[in-house]
Amino acid sequence: MIAQAVKEEMARRQQEAARRMVQRQMALQVASVRERLEWFAPFLVSSATFLFLGYRKTRNSVVLYPLVPMCFALGYQVDFAFGSKTNRIKNIAESIMRHEGHLIHVPEWHYSDPPQAKSRWASPLSRSSLDMP
Repeated sequence: MIAQAVKEEMARRQQEAARRMVQRQMALQVASVRERLEWFAPFLVSSATFLFLGYRKTRNSVVLYPLVPMCFALGYQVDFAFGSKTNRIKNIAESIMRHEGHLIHVPEWHYSDPPQAKSRWASPLSRSSLDMP
């Protein structure tokens, strides 16, 4: 009875530790996006300034086309850094695991030695002179 309680407590603590680790990873990812945003926003502002000056000089709207994908990229980064993008990604992932588990294939890992390693190291007398270091 005490052993069962200890096992349950260990399992609970492991789940809590795993949950905290996932939270730390998500926080690190959001922090990384915020740091990237500190570089991307000034780049976008300076690029927009020069592209607008180029447009004023040439009066050709094609000069402004690079702003379209750059604004989408900025919007994505801002949504991830300060919006609810992480929650939406988490919800989509949970939905995939719940309803489309057949799409996820995780290979089985076997942590055994390869057959040649077993035969090579089975007996020190069975080594050939080529196997010696």
